[in-house]
Amino acid sequence: MKKIILFVIGFTMISGVSIAQRILTDEEKVAAYVREQTEEEVKNVFNSSGYKVNHFIKGYPACLNGYVFYAMNMRIGDSTDVFDPPQKVFAIEDGKIISAKGLKLSTDIAFTLTAKDLTFGENDCIIFIGTNGWAYIYDVFRFDKNIPIVLNISAISFYSKTVKKTFAFAMLNNKDKENNAAYDFSIFAMTLNCKEMLYKYEDAYNFSEGLAPVKRKGKWGYINTRREVVIPTQYDNAYAFAEGLAPVKSGVYWGYIDTNNKEITPLTYETAYPFSEGLAQVKKNGKWGFVDKNGKELIPLTFDASIRFSEGLAAVKKGDKWGFIDKTGKEVIAFKYDEADVFAEGLVSVAIKGKYGFIDKIGNKIIPMKYALAYRFTEGLAAVEKGEKWGFIDKTGEMIITPKYANVYPFSEGLAMVRNDGAWKWGFINHEGKVVLPLIYDSSNPFFEGLTYVRFGSNYGFIDKNGSMIIAPNYHSAGNFCDGMAFVKIGNDYYFVDKQGKTK
Repeated sequence: MKKIILFVIGFTMISGVSIAQRILTDEEKVAAYVREQTEEEVKNVFNSSGYKVNHFIKGYPACLNGYVFYAMNMRIGDSTDVFDPPQKVFAIEDGKIISAKGLKLSTDIAFTLTAKDLTFGENDCIIFIGTNGWAYIYDVFRFDKNIPIVLNISAISFYSKTVKKTFAFAMLNNKDKENNAAYDFSIFAMTLNCKEMLYKYEDAYNFSEGLAPVKRKGKWGYINTRREVVIPTQYDNAYAFAEGLAPVKSGVYWGYIDTNNKEITPLTYETAYPFSEGLAQVKKNGKWGFVDKNGKELIPLTFDASIRFSEGLAAVKKGDKWGFIDKTGKEVIAFKYDEADVFAEGLVSVAIKGKYGFIDKIGNKIIPMKYALAYRFTEGLAAVEKGEKWGFIDKTGEMIITPKYANVYPFSEGLAMVRNDGAWKWGFINHEGKVVLPLIYDSSNPFFEGLTYVRFGSNYGFIDKNGSMIIAPNYHSAGNFCDGMAFVKIGNDYYFVDKQGKTK
């Protein structure tokens, strides 16, 4: 029978004797005892103590990560404390039981089981076995009704094979409190066979269509906004989902999967980009073309470069010149441009001999090619560089915001990011060119979902459009908010935060 192995940090036992040959503490004796038990022996301990074990779950049931337990009263021995209002007593955080009451019960979770507490009329139980040798039992009452859930929790020791009820707590659900709106124990009916959840990553990209690419142990997969792993971390690289499909890489080749991790195209491409308007750019044997959502190479791979479809057209390159094709692959605008972008608001930025201007969808020159650089139109304005300074023009070519900035970003949600000379600080202007957020930030990004990250020195935080610091600058890197979440970096690890700055 398979043995249950429990790990005690910083301590190793061989045949019950420590390497350092020191006297074991009581807690270490308990841990050593539990470590040597088989699943059957552990089951017998519970069975002989009024519990009927249903199911063993190796490791930690990640679906309970982030749950916070509040106590109405707490009993230690014959002493009982009553709390009004209820107080936070335990939280389950990333594989640990964390005591908020200074009870020194915090421990790593070694494995989990489900059981029935026969003492109270076959109430369902969730039981965590800690690496400190204690079992934490959660008796769940009336969890099937839409009323506050009452939980009893007790800690027992396997040492001497008796269930010793040392701590007991009367719990209720933490509705409208802290992290959880209410408990959902529907997972209990499935014996806690929930989806794996991840909270810390080696790398991560922004959410898109409810999913985010994350990296763990050198491999990429996808999580949803509940941090459930919906596509295992099995790929060597992965991009965001767009139109229901995502580019993924295995070995040196790329292809596309759907949200069920089904391959839509074989992973045979040198490069693959996200879908746009039903088609996606792919590269094979040094040439670019487009595939549809069935994996068919709808536009042959004959081009030297390409840009995604937008407003029905895509920029593609033959030799050293760019032109535009439609979704049948037909040439719509001749190959005569040195640079090209994507269509936005009916116009596209193109360049000839180092000068940028704008054309329409049939190739008519709308704004003369006289700028050193030009970005695409957003919110009716386009950023242009003239005389080594940046300003904004409208679709007639009229200069709306005078060129005076060292650098700018396109407008997003009514504001544009601008940078001055000298101090190299960023701020934000409105459509009239008025500075609405002062140029005080070392780095920033356009607004998304009402917030943007800003950097002070080496630390990143998030502000709203009033300049109020919504999430404190405690991070080493950050990304945009998408689907209500943004990635942040602490040290070498990535996490996702919501708009309140919570990671759980």
